[in-house]
Amino acid sequence: MYIMTDFVYSITSCSRITSWEFSHWKSGYIDFMVWRPTGTEYKLVALNSIYVSGIHISMPLNGTVLERSP
Repeated sequence: MYIMTDFVYSITSCSRITSWEFSHWKSGYIDFMVWRPTGTEYKLVALNSIYVSGIHISMPLNGTVLERSP
């Protein structure tokens, strides 16, 4: 798992994620997670898990990003 903390991956407003776009070279599950910093740790606030098959260079995933209950 990689947590991308660089500022280019940060959302600084009250924005909402409406889609993911990604490339994959293997079949399997991909987990898209949204982590929110809470001081010195991070809290998982949203999660999408999908199964992909084959090779796709650019694949959009549109839909609702599922928020986790507190």
